[in-house]
Amino acid sequence: MNAGHRLAAGAHGVHLGGGSIPPAAARAAVDRLSLPGPFLVGVSCHSLEQALVAEIAGANYILLGPIFATPSKLAYGPPLGWKYSAKSRPA
Repeated sequence: MNAGHRLAAGAHGVHLGGGSIPPAAARAAVDRLSLPGPFLVGVSCHSLEQALVAEIAGANYILLGPIFATPSKLAYGPPLGWKYSAKSRPA
């Protein structure tokens, strides 16, 4: 399901993966629709640098990981562990 389908279904946000459009583009598309209420844009990140770029680009929230080694996340590099949890902060 793409972002357009989510909007049609009445979603209040989208979560963007690494291959998705940038958060600013998603926000601009939603803003053109003049939807009522807040619309959240989240981004999956696999490094602190990606998280900072996502924040600057307008993400409302960021999922940073993987924290632990898992077979499904091997392509994203070594697990980050808990070291970045102290660097996170609430929106």
